[in-house]
Amino acid sequence: MTEQLALSLILTLCFPGSFFLSSFYADGVFLLAATGSMFHYHRRQYLAAGAWGLLASLARPTGLVLLGAFAVDHVARLWRRRERPTPWALCLLLIPGGVIAYMLMLWRQVGDPLAFARYQAGWGRHTTFPLSPIWNTLVQFNWHFPRGAETNMDFVEAVFAIVFLAIPVAMAIRGARPYLWLFVLGSVSMTLSSGKVQSMVRHAAVCFPAFVYLAEITESRPWAQRYLVFLFSMLLLLFNLRFINWYWSG
Repeated sequence: MTEQLALSLILTLCFPGSFFLSSFYADGVFLLAATGSMFHYHRRQYLAAGAWGLLASLARPTGLVLLGAFAVDHVARLWRRRERPTPWALCLLLIPGGVIAYMLMLWRQVGDPLAFARYQAGWGRHTTFPLSPIWNTLVQFNWHFPRGAETNMDFVEAVFAIVFLAIPVAMAIRGARPYLWLFVLGSVSMTLSSGKVQSMVRHAAVCFPAFVYLAEITESRPWAQRYLVFLFSMLLLLFNLRFINWYWSG
């Protein structure tokens, strides 16, 4: 188990979008908070899970996915009578507090609590069915891969979107706890519902249950581990080069 967790950490750090974890973005804080929230939820420490979840939703609106994932998992366990109801579970309702606090700050500063959503239109984003951006990208893509075309980056983002939609499905089939695969599925779907595949690699970098799953299925296949680390590392290098040369990287 220790080796599996170590490998999942290596995969996370080698992932192409991992350089955002050390950039001036909220990704690193979100990863820390979401991990802490899941850790305490797994131990049934609901107050701590809610507090960490609040910080996650303050760092990123996708932190709200934690509440949905925990709620489904908790109801499923109650339904199967694997645990008894407890009022402490209501502490999970702290999670949306981060988004609420951010909306209050926007209301005070710019007079619009939904500014973070409204101004996504400036990036060409709009609410849509999560699978539509993938389909549109692949249909409109120039399969000759013209040199220097920014659409090549969209193709890479679409591929990662497909992979990170398939991973939670595979996790569910293998019997992973619902809150783990629901977090990955919800995070990816929430990103894609903005109408574009752009930033998919960046947002996938914080879907840590997916890396735990990849470590699990490659545990007995050292060759697969090596190829996965090599592939991630090469793409990480390319993404870094794009980023430092002022090209779009997420």
